[in-house]
Amino acid sequence: MKYPLTKTQKKYFNVIKDYIQQNEMSPSYRDIQKGVEAKSVSGVHTMLYQLERRGWIKRLPTSARSIVIVND
Repeated sequence: MKYPLTKTQKKYFNVIKDYIQQNEMSPSYRDIQKGVEAKSVSGVHTMLYQLERRGWIKRLPTSARSIVIVND
């Protein structure tokens, strides 16, 4: 089940989705940081954790670029 996103979460999600569409691979944390103009990679990690808990993305622990958009 997907839970609604906050404005900030939607911004992160859209950056991830657009990056995957344009590059045919997942963005790195630094790519996301640049895309949303975040101050730190730590903030990116926190936001990805929230997106995963809300059911919008899935991260695979065995790969560096392993963000997958979850479709219902």
